[in-house]
Amino acid sequence: MTTSQAKQISDNIWDGLLPVNPLHILENLGHTTIPNESMAHPLEININNPIVVQYSLEHDINRQRYSQAYAVSFLFLNRLLQNNHNIVIDESYFQPDSPNFNKELNEFTLDILIPIHILKYVITQFGIVDVQQLSEVFGVTKNALIYQLERAKIN
Repeated sequence: MTTSQAKQISDNIWDGLLPVNPLHILENLGHTTIPNESMAHPLEININNPIVVQYSLEHDINRQRYSQAYAVSFLFLNRLLQNNHNIVIDESYFQPDSPNFNKELNEFTLDILIPIHILKYVITQFGIVDVQQLSEVFGVTKNALIYQLERAKIN
């Protein structure tokens, strides 16, 4: 999947509000989402009918949203069909130096949370250029926003 395919998802499923709500996307796809107060890892995807996505409340809201969007990425990139088992996502999936890190999944996740065409629109139409302000608008960490700005070639 590419950025254009992530844009297609945002155009068809996203409710148009910022920050993007990955739970809204998952639920519109017919998947069950469950917050879990005692789960140590950020995310678990259970293969059921429907698919059940559990996310940890032990992490801050930005991590929760990233984990939820990561689940969307897993589903759209058909990782579950290839693995055909339950997936437990720990912190290593989000660290570039880890063997569990998947650049495509993480970039697709960023494209869901920070659609490049919307990022450019917010910058040009509203004149918001401060990284902290933009990260608050999109509900992501500053590092995630900086990475997406670099991918979009926005200085």
